Amino acid sequence: MSKQNEKGFVFTLETTIAILVFSLLLLTISFPASNSMTELLVIQQANDLLKIWSINYPSNSEIVFDTRELFGSNASVSVNGIKVFSNTCFGEKISSEAILLDDFLIEKRFLVSVCLN
Repeated sequence: MSKQNEKGFVFTLETTIAILVFSLLLLTISFPASNSMTELLVIQQANDLLKIWSINYPSNSEIVFDTRELFGSNASVSVNGIKVFSNTCFGEKISSEAILLDDFLIEKRFLVSVCLN
């Protein structure tokens, strides 16, 4: 009997087949396309706008002004389901919603939708 003094690995046929099958499975997995940071930026801006509105409870004219300043004509805002500022967007949208309570604890739902096109 001879002793092996060499360092290394010995793969059996089963191990080699298992590694090949596992690598083929990894190749078949499709990873989602990496999106740009624009979607994250838009949702963060919409959330920041809703935070500001929760501190300074705005009128409808202030809502329209703030929305136009931040998003231009690419956004629409509704308060309690009534559109305050609207655009026609046929593409992809990102929406952010907040429920705000005024000084008299009256609930109002603000929905900001921004068109990504």
